[in-house]
Amino acid sequence: MRQCAWRAARAMLEGGTVPVIFPICDARHQPVAGTYRVTHSDDTPFSDDSLYSGGDCTVAAAADVALRGTAMTLAITTLGKPLIGGERFSIKHPVWGDRLYEIKTVVGNEITFRPPLREAVTAGTEINFSAPRCVMRLAADSDMAAPLNGPRAATGSITLIEDFTGSYT
Repeated sequence: MRQCAWRAARAMLEGGTVPVIFPICDARHQPVAGTYRVTHSDDTPFSDDSLYSGGDCTVAAAADVALRGTAMTLAITTLGKPLIGGERFSIKHPVWGDRLYEIKTVVGNEITFRPPLREAVTAGTEINFSAPRCVMRLAADSDMAAPLNGPRAATGSITLIEDFTGSYT
């Protein structure tokens, strides 16, 4: 990342006072096989000949789960790969927004996960395996110093923590 872009990102995070929705880019360890491309309902593409893109995971909660629950039965419509444990998913909660969870165990369509649910979940709630994400903010001890080890291969480090400073509806 270029130093200017790094500094701009640091400025936008306002020292940890601004929450951001952070995507978890870890497709190798997710139950996705890939994306698919589809046309409009009348079988035509966009004007530039591009198509809609979608993931291959359609999963929902099969039953209600209480606040702080750590087990859930999944209603799986499509899944690119079988669940084995260690996969991450997110749930967009009504009040707390996108929250990230990690599967501990899988037995059939039943999973255990961590951390405990940030909000209760109702049956039918989407479970996002295709593009999990979480509301995060810059950690107080992350100075996010600009990377200075080279103009083309500069690297830096950032520490993000889950944000609970407000409602994200």
